[in-house]
Amino acid sequence: MAMLSCRTTTCGPMIIRAGDGDIPVVLIHGSGSGARQMHRLAQLLVAAQPSLKILIPELHGYGGAAAPGVHNPIEAHLSILSGVVEDLAQSCYFIGHSMGGFLALKLSALLTATTGAVEPAGVVAIEPTAFGVLLDGPDDAVRQEDRDILLRMSQAMATGRQENGIACFIEYWNQTPWSEIPAPVRSQLVAIAPQIQAEAAAVSTDPTGTFRINAPVHLMCGGRSPVPAQRIVERLAAALTPVTLEWVADAGHMSVLRTPEKYLPGILHAVTD
Repeated sequence: MAMLSCRTTTCGPMIIRAGDGDIPVVLIHGSGSGARQMHRLAQLLVAAQPSLKILIPELHGYGGAAAPGVHNPIEAHLSILSGVVEDLAQSCYFIGHSMGGFLALKLSALLTATTGAVEPAGVVAIEPTAFGVLLDGPDDAVRQEDRDILLRMSQAMATGRQENGIACFIEYWNQTPWSEIPAPVRSQLVAIAPQIQAEAAAVSTDPTGTFRINAPVHLMCGGRSPVPAQRIVERLAAALTPVTLEWVADAGHMSVLRTPEKYLPGILHAVTD
């Protein structure tokens, strides 16, 4: 199996690397996780397909990474990812989970619209939190479900109950009772609760409803995932082209981290076909 290595870029983030093939892939982590939580998926991918060269950058606020002077979390993450892409100086694939999937779509659309930029080779978006596609009315109830969770989190944190606030958010998206999450992980999540809250608010209110991408997009969603995640991929699948949508049986929102082997066939097909 290919060894992983790390380096620090000029803009600060650590980048976990896997494989030494000639097909570059940027793997983008979600909110509250970090690059190392995508480590196992990267290992499985390069073991199955040695032609891949995978980079997993830490996003703004994770692992010491920072985008100075950028206050919106989404824009800060995109700034770091843009730097990684510029360093590559060649067309690459983007694979992102949750907020990372949303960032993969945003960055791909940005590159497509930028004169002289190297356009993406393709995108795999695993339950991207692109709430802007639900803004037109038919999915108001679905959006309200998300807003209710954010309100509960913000109210708890505003009154000093930081653990209660992050617990309700994590329980919803992890689909796991807070008490069943290992204590060290709970402590880490409480420590970065303000960052997670800021990211969740920025993602939920981002109005982007259209992604013009001149590359194939493969959407993936667990059959047991929260309703907002399912509706977002359905709406994206109806709007994007070329696009494919894959439902992963017996999987939830965090399954790509817990049982990444379920996602291997779909991802490998998208990045090597």
